[in-house]
Amino acid sequence: MNGNVANGTSDENGYLILLGPDGEVLSQEKLTGAFGGINARVADLDHDGHQEILLMLTNALEPPRFRLEMRDAKSLKLLRSFALTGAAGFEIAQLNHEPEMEIVVDVTNGPLMILNAKFEVLQRKQNYGLMNRIDVVRDFTGDGLDDIVLYANDRDYLLDAQLNIKLEFENKVVVKPLHSKFQLYHDGSALPLVPVFDGQQTKLVTLERNRYYWLQIYGPPLGMLLSIGLFVGLIAFAMSHRRKARFYQYALEIESGLFNTPILILDPRMRLIFTNSYGADFFNIAPGQKKVAVAKLSLQDKRVSDFLQMLGTCDPVQQKLEVISDETPQEGFRIFAEPFGSVEERRPYWLVLVQDLTPETELQRAKTWAATAQRIAHDLKNPLSSMLLSVQRLQSEYRKHDPVAAKRYDPFVSRIINRIESLRRTSRNFMKFLSLEKLNLQPTQLKDLIDCFLKSGLVEFPPDIHLVTKFADDLPMIHVDQEQMQTLLENLITNAIDAMPDGGTLTISVFLENDLHLSHQKGPGDYVVVEVMDTGKGIPESVRDHLFKPYATGSPKGTGLGLTIVKKIVEDHDGFIEVNSEVETGTTFCIYLPLQVL
Repeated sequence: MNGNVANGTSDENGYLILLGPDGEVLSQEKLTGAFGGINARVADLDHDGHQEILLMLTNALEPPRFRLEMRDAKSLKLLRSFALTGAAGFEIAQLNHEPEMEIVVDVTNGPLMILNAKFEVLQRKQNYGLMNRIDVVRDFTGDGLDDIVLYANDRDYLLDAQLNIKLEFENKVVVKPLHSKFQLYHDGSALPLVPVFDGQQTKLVTLERNRYYWLQIYGPPLGMLLSIGLFVGLIAFAMSHRRKARFYQYALEIESGLFNTPILILDPRMRLIFTNSYGADFFNIAPGQKKVAVAKLSLQDKRVSDFLQMLGTCDPVQQKLEVISDETPQEGFRIFAEPFGSVEERRPYWLVLVQDLTPETELQRAKTWAATAQRIAHDLKNPLSSMLLSVQRLQSEYRKHDPVAAKRYDPFVSRIINRIESLRRTSRNFMKFLSLEKLNLQPTQLKDLIDCFLKSGLVEFPPDIHLVTKFADDLPMIHVDQEQMQTLLENLITNAIDAMPDGGTLTISVFLENDLHLSHQKGPGDYVVVEVMDTGKGIPESVRDHLFKPYATGSPKGTGLGLTIVKKIVEDHDGFIEVNSEVETGTTFCIYLPLQVL
């Protein structure tokens, strides 16, 4: 009944006819409208003792419409209808233990639904895709209820009453009825024969327990995880090996620089990973002994053992232990523990150094450092001299060939020459700092020396720094090492400028103090006083106590050696230095130089 007109008849007047066993007409019902097809099922859906007819009607109009109807099996009277969004198939099934039956409806490119006899939707799920058709098989799972089989292109699915997939299998392997086997991705030990539709007919196949179920389901992801784990492990191993090599290189560099110093490197678990021969002798470590916990080291002094074990729980800052012999007070040693390693690590590695405090060892260490300082000074002297000669030759050439342009170039070249001279002076002062060179004392007028230094350009004054000089008129000549005095001024003035990042006033004063009593002198004396005062941020109280110690600095750009050198220069001139500072107010350094230097 497709709505066409042919041979004088029209499908507009189609009938639904119910025939008896002998072909007699039991009842008929006129169907209005044009239909492209009707699919029918008969069953007692509501379990009331009367049969109902289910009809799936396809309207032939454009666009086509689809609906499911329920009619009385005797009178063909319409009982209820259910509109659908597309072409659909349906099956009648007993999916629960209630007497009423359910209707399984699959809509093409639409949902899969289960309706009750009142056409109420009990379950609804989106189509699983690539579905060819559904079928209802009569209890092959052994629970007394019908089961839903969904046939797709290359797979079949067994669904439960909630339309969830209970098991899944391939249908391509079915080749012989009753004797075909397939691998079931499910524990199928309790299942009997299973009907499988191969595209032409339904076949019964036996089930075979899949002993490789877990491997087939979880094997690929487990293999992927193992591959990723192996890859990550190789990377971690490579990084650990590289880090260990870096630590060993670091230790060798330290050992080459510290010569006869015992060295240990401990990992975050407080296990020994490196030691040199001196460290092995000092800590009583057997040759080749590695990855040994410090708690298992046979140390003669319990204080050393407790100190090393304490490193595993203390804060990652430098730790120090000094041990003095009870029998011979002038003998002893000092242990330094310095944390190092990546900042991301929760616990650091530790570099442990031992410093022998006996006079003989101290003398040997001083000689060693003296030789090192001589080598450094020598290595710096030659290239700096070569650079200075090259720049001076360049200056001579351009002055000869272009005297006009020379006036523009001279300020820049002079600045380069001054910086090279500053480096040469630094190397010489380093030698003097280690007392490897004697002071070159000369009669000097300090105010002239300071004035010449300020004009040399060795220190650049920012435009927001106001310089004030105050020189007394009655200043006498004093004997000083002029190069060292320039180094002293350079350090103090540079520190003052750094302390005034937002600008301020820098005041340099020179005056005479007579009959001055200083704490380190037995009696009064006459001194020339050099005062460097700034209006900067001041020195925190936590830094003041060790201000003149090596590597003590309050500046992120500082090396911590400037004021140490300043203090050494003042002491070599038999002078005295003091500092007064208030936070957010300023700092004043006072240098007291005696008129007579012994």
